[in-house]
Amino acid sequence: MRKIIIIVITIFFLTSCWTRHNPIDSNLLSMIEQQAALDSTKKTTIEISPKKKFMGRVERTKTIDDHFWIKNTGNIDFNIIAIVSPCNCVAIKFIDNIIKPNDSLIVNYSISIGNKESEIKQAIIVIGNCNFGNQTYYTEAFINP
Repeated sequence: MRKIIIIVITIFFLTSCWTRHNPIDSNLLSMIEQQAALDSTKKTTIEISPKKKFMGRVERTKTIDDHFWIKNTGNIDFNIIAIVSPCNCVAIKFIDNIIKPNDSLIVNYSISIGNKESEIKQAIIVIGNCNFGNQTYYTEAFINP
């Protein structure tokens, strides 16, 4: 279980927009610990589609709005503890915390470009009773000068 937590925290640091001015969120770490503590018999499998999306070139003043899907490919309900981004520039919206087997859920998100220089790379982490740890969706775009 400790290995899972260490791997998740490492992934978190590698995919976040964390800086000295934007410290890691202790609530997120708490959610990851909840997920890792779940009994393995109560875990399922999910697929995120797409896993990664390249948005191309975007205007500096634009907000990026898009979505991805989570499909429960397992045999028991997928209980979402949280869907979060390490960056506060990402707003996430979804309507339910439970996905039944063979059902899907759409996750909408908005990325505020703000003062980003030349490109955006963001991660959205799905935390729940997933067999193989948390699943991550990636998006990136280049900002027009």
